Amino acid sequence: MAALLSIALLPIGLIAVMQTLSVASKAQANAELALLALTEQAAVDEQLTLRLARGAADALAIVMLELRDQSDICSRIMQDFVARSDRFSYAGFTTVSGESTCNSATRALDFSDTATFAKLSANQISTITLNQNAPISGTSVLMVSTPVFGATNEFSGYVAISIPLSKLVPPGRETVQQSLLNLVMFNDILTSIGEPENVARNLPRDLQLSDLIVDDNDASTLEDVEGRRRIYTVATIEPGQVYVLGIWDSSASLARQA
Repeated sequence: MAALLSIALLPIGLIAVMQTLSVASKAQANAELALLALTEQAAVDEQLTLRLARGAADALAIVMLELRDQSDICSRIMQDFVARSDRFSYAGFTTVSGESTCNSATRALDFSDTATFAKLSANQISTITLNQNAPISGTSVLMVSTPVFGATNEFSGYVAISIPLSKLVPPGRETVQQSLLNLVMFNDILTSIGEPENVARNLPRDLQLSDLIVDDNDASTLEDVEGRRRIYTVATIEPGQVYVLGIWDSSASLARQA
């Protein structure tokens, strides 16, 4: 009799287990979506700053041929541009030789031996790059560059505007600080936004960051290199160029409440 009763109750037990798993799965998905939304908001804020920088760089590139030989006037324009906004740390024009006498630093600079100059000179297109140790800004920056072409369409140099990564701060930081472990920006390199401690140990196990990039923004729960469960959220800043990655503690209060 007891055996028959156990068999009869088995489907009920299975249903209860399946319902529990379904609720847990839905809760996990809700947590991932909530944290993804915060990461996307950080990306939107940076996209706005990038649009402002790109528009300014394009405008400066148009008049640069007239100004490049008037270094005092040109540098004053660059300096005024940076001074009027706390979003930017540097603006300047670099010639094909890698020299800059028109910039917000108001002194002659030489970028000819830098990897950034080599890349921009070779590509000759509008580009967004990450520089972990920008010498003039004195911090990690996102650099927007626009090429300048002469009257006969020859490459004459580029205008560059730098944005400190410290300007990218996750919204509601006081709310998410218990859950957010790291916020990093990446393309061909990885750069921490804010506190860089423990970034390497919090990255996903056996995956490249490029593996996390999908057509749409995405969130995934994976193990980090030390086997801890983390929620990874990826949002696009510039398609094909720059992305932001949020690394979240899946056991923290915000992840549980989402």
